[in-house]
Amino acid sequence: MGPNALRYSERLLAILRAGGVPDQLAVLGQHLLMAVVNGFTLDETVEVQSEDVQPASQDAANMARDYLTSLPPQRFPNLVDLADHFAFADPDARFELLLDLFVDGLAQRAAASS
Repeated sequence: MGPNALRYSERLLAILRAGGVPDQLAVLGQHLLMAVVNGFTLDETVEVQSEDVQPASQDAANMARDYLTSLPPQRFPNLVDLADHFAFADPDARFELLLDLFVDGLAQRAAASS
């Protein structure tokens, strides 16, 4: 862990503890949030072997939707039925929802342990 990660972790733990999150849950929450953010970042910035960057673009989202609609609906009824929703390519909105869900879940756990 370099100095930037240490400063980030220290701030995050201070916020969680000030919010009443129990110590063990604060540490687990800090670890998981780092993993979630790192995973999301990797997902958004995947590089292929040829060093071409594949951004999460509307074209890629449309391709995913088109592929899902081509699946046999008797085997994959949910994927086919929800295919249009896979064409949603706003990474900022997805990231905000991810963080909201994470924080809401952590708050529920902290409240339940009090």
